[in-house]
Amino acid sequence: MKNLKYMVCYILELVCQNDQPDSGTTSWIGQTGPPSNLNEVSLFPPDAPTVNDVSAFDTSMAAWLESQTGSATISSICVYGLALVHTIYGSNF
Repeated sequence: MKNLKYMVCYILELVCQNDQPDSGTTSWIGQTGPPSNLNEVSLFPPDAPTVNDVSAFDTSMAAWLESQTGSATISSICVYGLALVHTIYGSNF
């Protein structure tokens, strides 16, 4: 839920930043349809992970898989991987 609130605030902030200063405060009376940029909001992806972060993830996953001695299921690998990614990348996951 925290991530959803963060994303909503982020999108609203971008909408405010992208509000065109020349749009004015007049109504649409006299115009032929809505403004051309009504459905545009520029979004920027989060920072890309660094090589060190990816290496740390690979090393940790490999060590965990070796410790499982054949008892790892696909679901346990996914759960551990998601927990590890959340630990390394924080609020991005």
